[in-house]
Amino acid sequence: MERDGCEPTPPILQILRRAVAEFDVADAFPLRLLCRDTLRMVGVLKKIILKSEELLIMAADPLNECTVASNGSVASNFPLLEAELADASEGCNLQPVGGVMLRSLILLRRLVVKLSEIEDEGVKAVVENLCRLDSAITTGRLATLHAFAERVRAATAEAFAVNMLLLSRILSDFETELIRINVAEIEYAKFCLACPRSKVVSLEAILAVEHGGDETPRRPNRRWLWAELGLEEDGLELWSVQRLRLEAHLPDVKRQVLFQQRYALACPGDKRKFLAAMGYGRSLKVALRADWPVMARVPLHLKACEVCIHYLAPTL
Repeated sequence: MERDGCEPTPPILQILRRAVAEFDVADAFPLRLLCRDTLRMVGVLKKIILKSEELLIMAADPLNECTVASNGSVASNFPLLEAELADASEGCNLQPVGGVMLRSLILLRRLVVKLSEIEDEGVKAVVENLCRLDSAITTGRLATLHAFAERVRAATAEAFAVNMLLLSRILSDFETELIRINVAEIEYAKFCLACPRSKVVSLEAILAVEHGGDETPRRPNRRWLWAELGLEEDGLELWSVQRLRLEAHLPDVKRQVLFQQRYALACPGDKRKFLAAMGYGRSLKVALRADWPVMARVPLHLKACEVCIHYLAPTL
């Protein structure tokens, strides 16, 4: 596996090097067997490259609504949560969930997953209250972002009596994501992951976006324009896994912005959890998030996307 020169040598390699130094020529065959068995345990490093070059044009119309044009057609960028609604209990007045409330629902379920990992009776009561909000959204009884935010804050207020640092950090992350819910989202590409019985060790993604105007773009404000990677299974996003964010870079090409980021197993927390969840049969989604101050100026042309995945495949 290629490693940067600044990275320390892993302990396992240090042990192997000391062992190899003690071997003489007569022990060459046992050494080959040792290397073969070690390779079988670790796996073979392989690489797959996923690409998409479809042109999507993202713009805001005078009504401050986001539209997407692809091959001459125009469609909304807010999908319906049809599969999830089909799993709801019978007899409820189910409503299509899309746009802001769809993202609110996903954010709520991620919050529930994180809080469920805390062993505390007070937090468990909060989780039960939040699950009721889930039903309120899918049945259409909770239909505005303001009402959603107030209900979540009210449900979690009592949990602060627990006075835990972990709980405070989880709720702080929720408030940060809540601010971004109104930012329009355009799904550019979705790749099926075909790495059976393998372990992903690194992921690098590049999304090329071009400004529709003639002016040379300045470095985008990271609060208004960024890209994200998400995981889906059976058509539904995994709310148990936090999305990965791709920051903007300005290349030498005029009017172009590149969103590029590399993640490896050495990354901490949610990033490492994301790589571990990239299992066979799931899909990797690449999306662009753009706020109205960006789209109101010029259309955004989503030109191309490339994802490079390194993984350890078991040897036969």
